[in-house]
Formats: sequence, structure tokens, C-alpha cells
Amino acid sequence: MKESIQMLHKLLLVRKIKQEAISSGGIILPSIEANDEPIFWDVLEVAKKVIDIKPGDKIITHNHVMGQSYNYNGEDAMIIQCNNVFGVFENGTECAAVY
Repeated sequence: MKESIQMLHKLLLVRKIKQEAISSGGIILPSIEANDEPIFWDVLEVAKKVIDIKPGDKIITHNHVMGQSYNYNGEDAMIIQCNNVFGVFENGTECAAVY
């Protein structure tokens, strides 16, 4: 049975999107997580108090976001505060870091 969790306060349950950096010339660079580059996430669950973000959205945060690791339906996920979110990608927008 698929797990469901109701987040409280202004918390989000998110899953990190595996990110490969691409240079302006199209060269795929190694993982960007060691840098101070932003991180992209898939939103899995959202607290009722959060009005601008919904499950299924893709969001962007800074690299040093603090949160609690959580195993959600067999996947590595993280619980973070919504004030760590810089923005929400509009439908169909690709989340790719380009250098």
C-alpha cells in the first residue's frame, strides 16, 4: 500500500532531482552537489498552510538546505521548510543548470 503523509505547519516532503550540469557548449559536467549551486526537487507532499506549492511541482532551493531525511514509499526524500524555496517551475519547464 502506498504511504501518504499529511505535512504540518509549512513543511514540504521533497525528492531530489538527480542533476547533471551542462556547460554552455553542451558538455555534461560531474555532479554539482559539491558546489554552491541550487538544488532541484520534486514535491511529494505539502502542508495545508502552504498555498503556492503543490504536490507534483518542481522547486529550487539553495545547496545547503537543512531538513530531515525520510524514506517515503521506498524512496529517499527530505522534509524541508517552505521558506527554503527560491521558486516553483511552471508546467513543462525543464530544471537544468547551465553554466
